[in-house]
Amino acid sequence: MKTSHKIIVILIVLILQYVWLAMPTRVGQHSYRQRERIGAAMAWLKHPSPATKAALDREEKLLAGHERKMQFLIAGACWIVDVTAIYLFLNYGKKNTAA
Repeated sequence: MKTSHKIIVILIVLILQYVWLAMPTRVGQHSYRQRERIGAAMAWLKHPSPATKAALDREEKLLAGHERKMQFLIAGACWIVDVTAIYLFLNYGKKNTAA
């Protein structure tokens, strides 16, 4: 396979991968501290006060921080896998002539 064809295949795979990663999944169904978040929301609905609103805001802030960390971890892992796969794909079938 020519190098230009390999580059086209790599670009198509990368575009498809990042489109897939950008798609929202499980919208509204976050399992991180779900019981605590639901408890804070129920407490605020039953007894609206500044304290229960602050507890709900804190839970939402913790969830946002967790999601941000997970996005960086997933993006970093994808980058490592992509770089390794591209290197191996471009060098597949090349013979090492050094003795």
